[in-house]
Amino acid sequence: MCFFDKLKHWLIDPPNVLVRDTARQDPRAVLVAINDYAMAPLRGCLRDRQRYGAILIKPRYEPLGFNDTNIRILENADATRENIAGALRWMQETVGPKFYGFSGHGTQWPCLEEPNGYLEVTCPF
Repeated sequence: MCFFDKLKHWLIDPPNVLVRDTARQDPRAVLVAINDYAMAPLRGCLRDRQRYGAILIKPRYEPLGFNDTNIRILENADATRENIAGALRWMQETVGPKFYGFSGHGTQWPCLEEPNGYLEVTCPF
């Protein structure tokens, strides 16, 4: 099952931990996409971000409450460590469904606390 199929499944049948009372919810999403890395540019990350957004605001997922006003988008040079951290703080300020989507480079960092000895991390611009 590809990532987008898993995302669709999660949105159709969200986990029970979500607050279902839409009157009290303020769902928020942060979508990050980086194609323009200096050393190893990518293609397709901006398209991934568009797909994330399109899935989140589809009418069939309206009960979760995502729309253009509660989704923050960071692309390429705007997707710095500081901007991503600020967007994640904004996302955590309220109660309701949360979604973080990242499309870009990732790497592994040595970490003795992880079962495989590595922590997977994303690479900001």
